[in-house]
Amino acid sequence: MNDRTTFLSECPKCGRDRVMTGYAPEELRELLELGAEIEGYCSSCDVRWPISTEERADLVHALSKPG
Repeated sequence: MNDRTTFLSECPKCGRDRVMTGYAPEELRELLELGAEIEGYCSSCDVRWPISTEERADLVHALSKPG
């Protein structure tokens, strides 16, 4: 069983969608409920950023789906 949630976030430097894999579903739910920052990372650019409001909304939707 995979205990990490994958999602995409666009790198603000190169503009490419990057796959984020470092968060457990429970951790993401908690961060979203608290309004805390969820960080994206691009290994090509070595840049970190807070994911966008739209990406946060997409995560809420994805995490609310059963299974």
